Amino acid sequence: MLPRSAPLLLLALAPIAIRAPDPAASNPRSIVREAERAVENRQTPALAARWRRALELHPANASALFAQATLERLTYRYPEASRDYDLLRALPASAGGRFRAFSALGEAEMFFIRAREAEAGAASGAALDIARASRDSSAEVLALVNLGILRLRKASPEVALATFDSASRVLPGRDLELRARIRCGRASVLARTARDEAVTEAKAGARLARAAGARRVAVRRRSTARHRGDARAHARRPARARNDSAVARLRGVRAAAARLRAATARRGDCRG
Repeated sequence: MLPRSAPLLLLALAPIAIRAPDPAASNPRSIVREAERAVENRQTPALAARWRRALELHPANASALFAQATLERLTYRYPEASRDYDLLRALPASAGGRFRAFSALGEAEMFFIRAREAEAGAASGAALDIARASRDSSAEVLALVNLGILRLRKASPEVALATFDSASRVLPGRDLELRARIRCGRASVLARTARDEAVTEAKAGARLARAAGARRVAVRRRSTARHRGDARAHARRPARARNDSAVARLRGVRAAAARLRAATARRGDCRG
């Protein structure tokens, strides 16, 4: 006869069916992509309800809080998104994980959209610091791409190009989407100096984006090549026509470069 404690012992030793964690739930970039698809397909209410339920069950769930903040950002509810991003950034590293750096990137994206470049730079710098401390190479690349864009506007092209080169050195292997972002950033720098290599870089970025399935990036790269072509066509005008107005020529190249930077500078996401 088994002792009374035997059933409890057998229950304790029995295999327990544990649900495997969803890898996408711990990947900030996967969450951003899911939120973007929901916005594009007009399915945000269902997704918002799912994340809201997750937070009700586990208020300290960093992935659910980040998901909610991302959806708020993509639907232009910036006060709510800022509140949730701030909550995430205030978490200790052990609780916030990768979401702390990506929250700073999300805040930078909101500042970019509102043309508040000083705040965008500060948020991108914070994201870079957190990413380096936590050795999150993806977040580090995205932060450097942001800073490269800002430095192109405020500093010399050489400084911006060095920033994009720094991003290349920490690029995770085989991450085609991040590689596309870097190539497109380099294209914007080369366009600033009206160099033909900008076209090569933009086309390379487009190919990488298509290979990665990043439709939005690919569309922007095609726009980049078209705008850069405007500058090249301008430069190929007959010599007499060009010499008639050196000032107009310079303005035309600068305008084409500015359109290129506008096409390449901001992504639909930012990031990730």
